[in-house]
Amino acid sequence: MNILTILYSTGINIFYILGSCVFAVAVVNLMILLTYVKRAKRREEELEEKILLRTEELITVINELNLSQKTLQQQADFQKKMIAAIVHGIKSPLKYLALTGRQLYNRNDLSGKVREVANGVYTSSQHLYVFTDNLLQYVKVYLRESKPVPAYFFLHALVQEKLAVFQDIATEKKSVLNNHIHPNMQLFADERLLSIIIHNLVDNAVKFTSGGAITISAFMENDLTYIAVQDTGIGINDEMVEQLYYGEEISSGLGITIVRQLLELINGKLEIRSREGEGTVAIISLPIQNMVSVR
Repeated sequence: MNILTILYSTGINIFYILGSCVFAVAVVNLMILLTYVKRAKRREEELEEKILLRTEELITVINELNLSQKTLQQQADFQKKMIAAIVHGIKSPLKYLALTGRQLYNRNDLSGKVREVANGVYTSSQHLYVFTDNLLQYVKVYLRESKPVPAYFFLHALVQEKLAVFQDIATEKKSVLNNHIHPNMQLFADERLLSIIIHNLVDNAVKFTSGGAITISAFMENDLTYIAVQDTGIGINDEMVEQLYYGEEISSGLGITIVRQLLELINGKLEIRSREGEGTVAIISLPIQNMVSVR
């Protein structure tokens, strides 16, 4: 007698038992599923709480950074505007002082000593006036009040104008200024910015040269235009040259920094070659669109 016969003889319904078993299994599975869902939901809620907390912390940090950036920008803008205002304010007095010194020097009724002093006043104040004007133009560029405006101009004339500013100082130091650029050479660039660049390079050359020569030349090579400011001054060692490339000044004020930053605006580069006791050559390179041509 098999199990089915026994169950049937005792009056137990086999389908009822099977149904009860299936139901029990389903209930157990449902309970397991509900427990899993409940745990998953709890983990999700905990994760959401952590994400919300981290998000709030991140928002706080971002707001603090934005506030710091805004404060720093305001300070930088204020400093730039203050520099521009100060530089602009002293231009006129310097120009007046230079003109007064020149007028005194031209007077024949004054003694030689007084005229010599007057000429010194003129030379110094005129040099400072040009430097101040260059600094003002530089600040305006970085305040974005003006943008580079390229145009054709005669490079020889620009260089001659710069050399005239330093002529008296060079004479006092028994140095010679040479302009070896062809009179008909033309350059397509922002003349104002290039004037500041050349001014600073010549300033450094004159400053560190006594009883020597400062020579400016221009040439073209490998689809690039080069302007070289060469001196026979004291020169600097390789370590100092490397410092200049990394933005450090060597007893030369803001000169090289200004040169590098302005060259970036006209897509130019600066190379410095120097040997102690032999002199220095600063070479400006400009892309082909700034090509020098002889007409």
